[in-house]
Amino acid sequence: AGNSGGSAGPHLHFESRETKTANPIDPVSFDFLNIIDNISPIIHRICFFPLDSASFINGRNNPVERKVVSDNDKFVLYNPKPLLIKGDVYFGISTIDKMDNSYNKNGIHSIRCYVDSSLFYEFVADTTSFSQAHCVNAIIDYPKYVNDEERFYKSYKEPNCSSMMLKYVDNDGILKLEDDSIHTVTCLIADVNDNVSTLKFDVRRDTACYEHVSLNKSHYLKYNRSYNLQLGDAKIFIGENALFDDVAVDLTIDTVPCENLLVPQYHIGDNTVATNERISISLKIPENIAHDARNKLYVVSKSNDEWNYVNGKNKDGYITVRVRNFGSFSMMMDTVPPEISSEYLLDDAVTDVSKRKRVRVTIKDDQTGISSYYPTLNGKWIIMDYDAKNDVLIYEFDDFLQEGINELKIVVKDMVGNTSEYIRQIKY
Repeated sequence: AGNSGGSAGPHLHFESRETKTANPIDPVSFDFLNIIDNISPIIHRICFFPLDSASFINGRNNPVERKVVSDNDKFVLYNPKPLLIKGDVYFGISTIDKMDNSYNKNGIHSIRCYVDSSLFYEFVADTTSFSQAHCVNAIIDYPKYVNDEERFYKSYKEPNCSSMMLKYVDNDGILKLEDDSIHTVTCLIADVNDNVSTLKFDVRRDTACYEHVSLNKSHYLKYNRSYNLQLGDAKIFIGENALFDDVAVDLTIDTVPCENLLVPQYHIGDNTVATNERISISLKIPENIAHDARNKLYVVSKSNDEWNYVNGKNKDGYITVRVRNFGSFSMMMDTVPPEISSEYLLDDAVTDVSKRKRVRVTIKDDQTGISSYYPTLNGKWIIMDYDAKNDVLIYEFDDFLQEGINELKIVVKDMVGNTSEYIRQIKY
């Protein structure tokens, strides 16, 4: 059970797996569920992307978004003029699915795209494997997801994306036009109950000449090579095939003092670059940090202008983390133990809980987060449900709670070992 994501309360998580491979499969496809669904997928917009500095859409070397309009389940571009394509260009579609009697916004079951009458791209979310779960970051346009929190299913297949949900991709999903004719692209977007929405648009080869855009990046990394990089006192290891695709990035150091940061900010590209395998980043511990305080150090990465804890290993004067995206990294120290509190349990007196069915205790740690909690009642371990979304431990009264005075004790640790102990007397 869990209470993560956009849920309104605890709920059961379950999944269906194929017996032989243990791969998860889509349970909605099972006929016995009898789910009412007469709603076709909804298409929000489409975006066209240049693959490189020599590719252009309507004369521009950056992504071009287009609004769509619909007549029931048939969608077209708001501006129906053919898009002019030069070089290697692909597209991404922002789309969701909904069901009758539900407000949920669901993912798409399948997308099939045709150029004129030839199949160009096919995606089917029928099954996957846990080892490929991260490949969703290569199926969507990851930069748009990070920056705009919107998923665009893209036609381009990155070289190291091995997702079994990509059933067919012609020419790596790139619209490379060889003649001056107008070509019609038709995309059929379906849910598992065969409700289908259609998106059509026209493209044409652009014969104009444009000056190639300079990348102006310090490093160009190939997806099929390994790299050992040094950035000041930071070491970066990128294994062979760790990248989904070639990527141009800047590696820079920001030495401007920043509150609570113990080392410079190391900018390794940005957090819009997802990886196929984890990369290693090792930050050197400052020599002025006492050895007996070094176990309180930790690496942070930046997201939405906030520094977040990253689990790492402290060894040989470095803290090493393994992450699945590029970005900005630095180091902090956490010496503050977790906070434990309750609105109604008294600090220095016995609290009568006879008229209650449960006890709620708040546990919080603002820096590295909660690592573990250990609750006991009268010296015996008890079950307390942890609602991490609301920072609450909940003890539903059971046979461990005795008549009379009981001692509730909770020990909470954060990610670097700072520990808090909470003891209260409760009467039942």
